Amino acid sequence: AASICAGFPYTIAICFCCTALYRACKIEYEDEDILSGKKFHHRIFDFCEGFNRNDRPKGMPEAVDTMIKIAVATVIPVAPLLNISKHLYGSQGLKWVFMYAGLFYCWIGCLVASPWVTNIDKLGWVCFVGFTFGLLTMRIKTREIFNIYGSAIEDMLCCIMVYPLVLIQIEGQFSITAVELDDQVPNFLRKQKHKTDIELPEVLSKDIVEDTVEERTQSLVWPARGF
Repeated sequence: AASICAGFPYTIAICFCCTALYRACKIEYEDEDILSGKKFHHRIFDFCEGFNRNDRPKGMPEAVDTMIKIAVATVIPVAPLLNISKHLYGSQGLKWVFMYAGLFYCWIGCLVASPWVTNIDKLGWVCFVGFTFGLLTMRIKTREIFNIYGSAIEDMLCCIMVYPLVLIQIEGQFSITAVELDDQVPNFLRKQKHKTDIELPEVLSKDIVEDTVEERTQSLVWPARGF
């Protein structure tokens, strides 16, 4: 049991790292699907930058407000679910909110009751899987609406591991003012369109070398930020 608990965070990290590496390879080979697709306004790994990215779109809440939203979504997912279902399902959304919220609180209730009721925690985890599948359908539908690159496997990974971040991500996609971000395509790919046949001198200036390194670094960071 101890080895499983110790290896679990590593497993999560490997899952995200493999996905980021796969995206980096697709960008390097200029696959049309990832280059033409957009990204969520809220990114799963925004917390690594203090929820203060340089390319934050207009209307995106401040870092403190975002952290409050995450805290609320962690224990009261009904709040973001109501906003999401209104956009995705219209007047029919309320029944889905009750269903998904019911599964979530059944999960919590079963875990709380597990010391007194034998094996009820297993029922709780079944409810949690049902909740994440509901969230999965919402994320897939949102990606389709906004033409956001991704896959069902990535969606499922995010929904299981970091469901509060997924909730505010989907909610924010509808509420934040839509703007075309300038980093939809990494800089080094965008500038390839303007290549010329002029040969560069053998000795490049320090500024040019630093700019090139920065662009290549950005191209590798970009896939991990795109979840």
